[in-house]
Amino acid sequence: MNASKRRIVVGLAVFLPLMAVVAVAQPAQIYYRFAPPLPTVTCTTYDGQPAAVTTGISVEWSNIPTGSSINAFKLVNGVTTLQGNYPIIAGTGSQLFAGLTAPGPSFPLSVGLRYDTLANGVDVYQSTLLLTCPAIGVAGTAEIINLGPEIPTLSYWGLVVMAAVLGLIGLAALRRLL
Repeated sequence: MNASKRRIVVGLAVFLPLMAVVAVAQPAQIYYRFAPPLPTVTCTTYDGQPAAVTTGISVEWSNIPTGSSINAFKLVNGVTTLQGNYPIIAGTGSQLFAGLTAPGPSFPLSVGLRYDTLANGVDVYQSTLLLTCPAIGVAGTAEIINLGPEIPTLSYWGLVVMAAVLGLIGLAALRRLL
């Protein structure tokens, strides 16, 4: 094998495994969030106040570092109130809670919970469970909104342009070697 072919083989032997490592080495997402199935919502009263009452609420967490916590917020008709900061279990897992009774001032009622996951003091994930009740005795609705960190990506055309530029660079390198 001549010297130029040897350089190509060595270059590919270094470049291809490096690209595989870069493609696979994505950081694991950290979250504490509400998870399906959606709870059933009953619109009723609780202590004389309109309320949304749910069945079981499922929560899951993943890759939580030791010492992490959540900020828990109560949402009532568009007003968000911090309820407190609570430590959470490290690692990965899930739990089904019995349910929730969320009173509010009047029907129609929109109430909910929001959890902001804090890892090393940084807000890394936000999960919201919204419950809506139009009137007493009517079935309400539940919605889960999970917002993770924005991951930078390229558009379709951005990938095409990047592939073309890398291809030209590769051809120029091959031309120089051959």
